[in-house]
Amino acid sequence: MKKIHVATVFAVLLAASFLFISVFLSTTAETKTPDVFVGIDVAYSDVEEIKALIDEVSSYTNTFVVGSTKITYNVEKLNEVCDYVYS
Repeated sequence: MKKIHVATVFAVLLAASFLFISVFLSTTAETKTPDVFVGIDVAYSDVEEIKALIDEVSSYTNTFVVGSTKITYNVEKLNEVCDYVYS
């Protein structure tokens, strides 16, 4: 009779530990994308200044608007800035 109780307690503890581990791992593994967009608008005409600003704010922004006509009308500069923002 004592062996049955020990086996039952062991089975319950084993099941509880599997349940705890599965719940704990599933909640920590979920990564949610925030629904908030935080961004900046830049109107610098120098590509190097824009790159420096991107490096400075990239950790907390997810929207970047290029508002300088000297950049937006120049396809080469615009491609360079967009490639830098994307990478």
